[in-house]
Amino acid sequence: MTDPASWTTYVQTASWAGGTLTAAVGIWKFGQDNRKSRTQREKEIDARKDATMLAARELEWRRANSAQLVLEKMESDEAATDAMLMLDWDGREYSSADQHWCLTKADVLTALRTEGAPFEPQEIYVRDAFDHLFWHFERIQHQIDVELITPEHVKFPIGYLLALMQERHEVYEGFLKAYCYDGCIRLWALFRGRGLPRIHVDSEKVVRLDQVRQPTQ
Repeated sequence: MTDPASWTTYVQTASWAGGTLTAAVGIWKFGQDNRKSRTQREKEIDARKDATMLAARELEWRRANSAQLVLEKMESDEAATDAMLMLDWDGREYSSADQHWCLTKADVLTALRTEGAPFEPQEIYVRDAFDHLFWHFERIQHQIDVELITPEHVKFPIGYLLALMQERHEVYEGFLKAYCYDGCIRLWALFRGRGLPRIHVDSEKVVRLDQVRQPTQ
């Protein structure tokens, strides 16, 4: 006959062993679940990182494409292109309909006055050309405002053109303020803050054949 004390000890021992086994299994299962959860979290984090990088690349591509389109539109505008040439050159010939003019830098600056004598036909042409150019500047600033593009995307040629305007900033600023080109003013201030490129102060000059001294016989 089994000793009650021994039986009690056996039951207690078995119970303790069972409890220990259950605890060990629980700890092992917890470790497994924890490792699985950690692995899953790491996979999710990696997936989010990949998705973020992909989204950033796609955003950069869209911005670069938008910048290219807005610059191409500006460069395909003949009047705006003439205004860019007027900023960069002194003494080039321009034409509109059946009229032709050779415009110096002084002619351009005079044409952009905001008061004074009535405008001559060539001055109206100059003003129209800069209206076209500044309209494109307004559009570029708007796209920067809505984060469709960044200043870096249009650094050239916009920074260069604004640096040319800086030579006689009082004339161009007066024109922009008088005709409410607020976007252009903000665009100029933005690029000034980022640092305008250094350029030669003198504009390129066209050497005309009738100005070339003929050699003496």
